[in-house]
Amino acid sequence: MSAPPAALVGRAAGDHLYLVHEFADTDVSKAYFGKDSLSLLEYFSFNGMLNDGKSIGAKLLGFRIFDNLQLGIYTAITDDKTTVLNGASPDETAQESNLENFIEAGGNLTLTGELPLLAYIPTMPAGTEGLRSIASMSVMGLINADVEPLGVSSDNGVRVSQLGLRFYGQKAAVDDGNVAAFAEANMGGLWGTADFFSSIGQPGRRVALYGKATVGLLLFRRFRLNLNKVIMGPEKMRGPWILSVAVAPFAP
Repeated sequence: MSAPPAALVGRAAGDHLYLVHEFADTDVSKAYFGKDSLSLLEYFSFNGMLNDGKSIGAKLLGFRIFDNLQLGIYTAITDDKTTVLNGASPDETAQESNLENFIEAGGNLTLTGELPLLAYIPTMPAGTEGLRSIASMSVMGLINADVEPLGVSSDNGVRVSQLGLRFYGQKAAVDDGNVAAFAEANMGGLWGTADFFSSIGQPGRRVALYGKATVGLLLFRRFRLNLNKVIMGPEKMRGPWILSVAVAPFAP
């Protein structure tokens, strides 16, 4: 999932390489995740803007446990009117649409968890508020539950979980911190139902390697442009780059 980092905004005390045990400190946790330990409706996303399988997503809730573990709950509503192409059946079309929704947005109802392992945060001038530069690595987990009212028929739903490493780099592109370029890679294992793997041409499997890359721009702390692509995993999941846009209407 390509969720905007909760808090790469604000003033850092100085250049520092934070290691996994240091994130249990409240000040370090706030430097990485942000000062708010609870967030509601942090952003909305519009996924798959140039292809079928479009969805509208939102981060419903974010909350922190023990300072160093950030959990998030996301939802995505899939467009179930995807055009049927090449004589495909409605069921096949529904599977394809829901698969694209999974690649772009993570699924119809998703719980994520992030445990940072290390992060390098350069110095920002005192009193500066804006997007900061950062490089980090964390453990990322995801559990998706397909909820029928929010998408296509649950008989074709994506029910899957992931666990792996998240690599993130962000560079502030202008002095006032209003624009930043970023790159993200998530790589690890994918566990899914038999129906899920059958829908991507891998019948009989329940696990696979999976990796996704995202590059894009953060603008004025309110907008995020993403290009997403599966870079590792079953061949049917590897398509062209997918464009999505995220908006944080309540950002300061």
